[in-house]
Amino acid sequence: MEHDLMARLLPPLQEEAGPVPRLLGDVVRVTSLRVIYSRLSGLPRDAVRSFLRRYGPDEVVERLESVLDLRSLAAVLSFIELLYGSYGGPRLSYLVNEEMEEPFVAVIIIPGCDWEAWDRIAKDVKAEMRRAGLGDLASRVAIVCLEGLRGPRR
Repeated sequence: MEHDLMARLLPPLQEEAGPVPRLLGDVVRVTSLRVIYSRLSGLPRDAVRSFLRRYGPDEVVERLESVLDLRSLAAVLSFIELLYGSYGGPRLSYLVNEEMEEPFVAVIIIPGCDWEAWDRIAKDVKAEMRRAGLGDLASRVAIVCLEGLRGPRR
C-alpha cells in the first residue's frame, strides 16, 4: 500500500520501457559509497538515466541532470537502498528555486523511516558522501523520511 504522503509528494512512476541496469545486485557485498560510485562512473549517461528512473519519473531525472552529477546521485540512491531498503525504496524529487525556476536541492524520500531514524540516517548518509568525495552533492541533497514528518512518537 502506497503511503498517503508519498502519493501527494511524488508523481507516479511511468512503466519502464526497457531493461534497467540491476547494479544493486552487483554491489550487494559492498557498503562503501566510494566503491558504488566507481562502479557507476563507467556507465554511459543513458544507462545512468535509466537506472535513476527506478527512483523518479523522467521529468525529475531530466531537471536534476542540469544541476547535479547523475552518477553521484545514482550512487547515493543505490547506497541508501542497499543499507536502508527495509524502510521502503527511496524516491527522488527536487525543490525549485522560485527565482531561477530550476532545481536547487535534490530530495531523496525514504517512505517508512520514522522521526528517530531520520536524524541517524541523514547524518550517516551525509558523512558517507563526504568520505566518498561527494561533499558538493551532500550540500545539494536533502534526505526526508515520510513517517518522520509526523514528528516524534509519543
